[in-house]
Amino acid sequence: MTIQNSNNGSKENAEENAEENIEGGLIEEEVINKQQTPRAFPSSFYCPITKEILIAPVVIADGNSYERTAVEKRGDIPSEKMYPNRALEAVMEEIIETSGQSMTATLKRFGHSMRKNMNIVIEKSAIPSKEVRPLPEAYYCPITFNLIHDPAIDPEGNTYERTAIEYWIRSNGNSPVTRTSAKVEDLYPNNALAIAMEEEANRGDDLIHSPFRGWKDEPAPEVPESDDPESGTVSFPSNPEELEAAEQGRTRSNANALGILLVILVFCASAIICAPDYFLEEENCCE
Repeated sequence: MTIQNSNNGSKENAEENAEENIEGGLIEEEVINKQQTPRAFPSSFYCPITKEILIAPVVIADGNSYERTAVEKRGDIPSEKMYPNRALEAVMEEIIETSGQSMTATLKRFGHSMRKNMNIVIEKSAIPSKEVRPLPEAYYCPITFNLIHDPAIDPEGNTYERTAIEYWIRSNGNSPVTRTSAKVEDLYPNNALAIAMEEEANRGDDLIHSPFRGWKDEPAPEVPESDDPESGTVSFPSNPEELEAAEQGRTRSNANALGILLVILVFCASAIICAPDYFLEEENCCE
């Protein structure tokens, strides 16, 4: 069973799929009745079967993510039909690492805060630069380089904007990441990533990342109605040459933004160092 998700309602679809799996015996009754404990992380980080944090998440045909060993224990789903959810793993690693009290977590939070403030400065200035991304790269499509609206995952575990990857496969017949042969019918929805992005977009104004502010109102990329790739143009790369050019452009934009961030950091550091001397001179003048 494959479910086509949209940005709105993906969480509801995922919950319905999980209920169907309960009725179908995928989720054991003793686990369903297990005492629920408060969760420290988003719901998409937990396996519907074990109720524990996912360690090796895999996506099956219903679009939901499960712990690999829990699905293997059932024995009714071939290993090639379990897609490793690399995007979810990356998001989980980023969020879990920045939520602790260790020095590494503190430094990561500081870095995210600096990039967020940098985005605000750039937005209010005339500096022609791309967003300095404080979000996991997994939220961005490897084809469009924009936030994903309708996540679709391939057998290799890479997640894309559905319209973009379907158009790419029809045009090229392979994966844009590995160039291995690919088929549209092999794509699954990635419900867990869709839920994680919805939860990110629903944060308060003081917590939401700036790229998500207008995400819900943005339409997903459109493709020509015809299956013929030559029937129209698209707003994203549709062949290896265009993809390589877009990647190079993004690299230059990110380098420019990081250069601006470095200048601001140097300026702030200089201001902090010079401030005591300035106030000391002012005090001497007053005397």
